[in-house]
Amino acid sequence: MEQTLYLHRVRDFGEKVSDTFLFLKRNWQKLFGVYAVFVVPFIIIAGIAGVMLAGRLYANSLSSTDLFRYSDILSLDLFVILICIMAAAISYITAVFSYITLYDQQRGVQPTIAQVGQVYFRKLPRLFLYNIVVGFILLLVFIIPYLIVSFIPLLGFFGQILLGALWGAIHLHLNLIYIREEQGMFEGVSRVFYLFSNNWWKTIGFTIIMMIIYYVFTFVLVLIIGLIGVLIYTSFILQKNTGGGFGKSGVTLVSLGIGFFFLLQQVFYLILFCAAGINYFSLVEEKDGSAIEEQIENIGGTSDKYGGIEEQY
Repeated sequence: MEQTLYLHRVRDFGEKVSDTFLFLKRNWQKLFGVYAVFVVPFIIIAGIAGVMLAGRLYANSLSSTDLFRYSDILSLDLFVILICIMAAAISYITAVFSYITLYDQQRGVQPTIAQVGQVYFRKLPRLFLYNIVVGFILLLVFIIPYLIVSFIPLLGFFGQILLGALWGAIHLHLNLIYIREEQGMFEGVSRVFYLFSNNWWKTIGFTIIMMIIYYVFTFVLVLIIGLIGVLIYTSFILQKNTGGGFGKSGVTLVSLGIGFFFLLQQVFYLILFCAAGINYFSLVEEKDGSAIEEQIENIGGTSDKYGGIEEQY
């Protein structure tokens, strides 16, 4: 019988990596179900709108001598695509972190889709608002340093990675705090900085490693799908389309192929989400657990550098 993987435990770097994949191994079926139910519908709608947009752009290119017109792109189809992609991203985060929260509350018992749905629909409206406001603020904070390091030869590349990992770590941990701890918008930001204090480089380093792992999986996926796409194109589309170019059917197939790749590529975000969950609970155990122990030792005294912080679990 498998030993239950409890999330509340202080972990070193290696344990965080191994427990991330152990959690994925034991929960991948349920997590994939969460992805299929709460995220895929938005991606399908965006895919349908994308196929319609691609078909319309191709038809316009045949009927017009202009090579490119902004009015062809700026349309209802594009608006639907952007809204669905944003909704899918926020829905993905909400659903997976709702699952992780319930898993922790149930002491390692896997929650059902229905249980996840109860938390998901209760948290989604607030997270949608929080992500728009806080996400815009984070964008303003990070955009200037990102542009500055972009102009630095060689070191700029590593600076971009560093800033990207920092932004990702803050964003993911912040959303998990909003779901699990019932924090307000800016109280959640304060909570992130408290958990990250004295752990900034550890968190950034761990995030970078998990991002590299994610991109390795994605690269392999791109390579496989790319080879399959080339095979389909050379074997079927070129043979049937003797007039040259893709043709309308070719454009449709390419659009569907891009949509299918996007669906598969999104699955691998589970690596980053679960990694953030493992790291979050390790930080909570380290920070709040040590705070409680010190408060117990100082009972009757006047020193309380933690400001009366109580256990969060």
